[in-house]
Amino acid sequence: MKSIVRKPEFIFFDGGDVLFNRKTPDGDNIARELGFDPAQYDQIVQETIKTQSNKEVQEFNQIKTLEDEYRIINRFHEYMCRYLGVAYDDVLINKLTEYRIKADFELKSNVLKTIQSLAPLYRLGLLSNALPSRRFHEFKIDNLDSFFEFAVLSWEEGIQKPDPAIFKIAIQKSGVSPDKILFVDNKVKYLEGAQTAGIDNLVLVNVDHTSEDYTSINDLYELVTILNELA
Repeated sequence: MKSIVRKPEFIFFDGGDVLFNRKTPDGDNIARELGFDPAQYDQIVQETIKTQSNKEVQEFNQIKTLEDEYRIINRFHEYMCRYLGVAYDDVLINKLTEYRIKADFELKSNVLKTIQSLAPLYRLGLLSNALPSRRFHEFKIDNLDSFFEFAVLSWEEGIQKPDPAIFKIAIQKSGVSPDKILFVDNKVKYLEGAQTAGIDNLVLVNVDHTSEDYTSINDLYELVTILNELA
């Protein structure tokens, strides 16, 4: 297993499963509102996508603002209601969209403790495959975003991890060289993207993926201990 190579100046964290838990899946809430089995949610989403034009599908991939997100997801839920044969009005559509955009997140165990411990010692940032709404909702939980200098979000940039280009954007924004950056994520392919961009100081949070190639932790606070032990 590779170790953290050196103490960084800047630490980038993924959002998603590194920092947050989803308490209630938005699909469960939407299924309840529309009267179908939550186990069918993913299938219904895929079938609804087929009822859209190619242009409408591509518009989702080009969301860059919160306003775009509301407009496009509202439209998607109208298509979903039509597919299911459910009568709808603006109140219902807005409710369905709020389930997706605001979602139901909480900070994972020890996340706030970890970030509070690291913030006085390192510059911190977020680098996440996330829609613009994440900036206005889960990043605000317990004022978490106040500890980060900035967030690089894939939808706003039009580039998704593991594309090295999004890591290069983050490197440029940080103002430091790649060798002074530490990147923390829960997916091996994203760490590999960071390596391609020149970041070799990497930590894998064991959520869904394991690897012998990276320093791996199960609880985010382990990162504090590891960094404290470095000279």
